[in-house]
Order: sequence, then C-alpha cells, then structure tokens
Amino acid sequence: MNGSTSGSAIFSQPFLGGNYGKVVIYLNSLNGTATYTFLASFQHAPAALGPQAAAATAISTTSVTGSGTTGFLFLEGF
Repeated sequence: MNGSTSGSAIFSQPFLGGNYGKVVIYLNSLNGTATYTFLASFQHAPAALGPQAAAATAISTTSVTGSGTTGFLFLEGF
C-alpha cells in the first residue's frame, strides 16, 4: 500500500481471530499515512509493539493507521 505522500507500507496478518491476533507491518520510507483494515477484527484494540510502535497513529479493533518512518511495527492482541 502506498503512503499518502510517498513511500509504502507492507501489511501481513499471520494470526487471525481466535484467542490471539498479530499484524506485522513494514514501513518503507513511509511519508504521510497508510491505513490497513484487518482481515479478522480484534475483540479489543491491539497493542503496538516494536521499534516503530509510535508510528501507529490510530488503532482500533478493525484497522490501523501508520505514519512517516521506516522499520517494523507489530500489533498484538485478542
């Protein structure tokens, strides 16, 4: 997915639903924002983890918006 200004974000949701969910995001020189709608919703908004956790500017049970950086961002929850 392209950023709103430039760069891109690559999203993966390797664990879907049940008692645990995880989303892995690689922000590739992301300028502006990129929003990802989860393939499977979380029961509660997941926690942002990893070296770029602050890049998650908005997190809900159904989506995340990331902003301006390079590196990995992880979301985990249930």
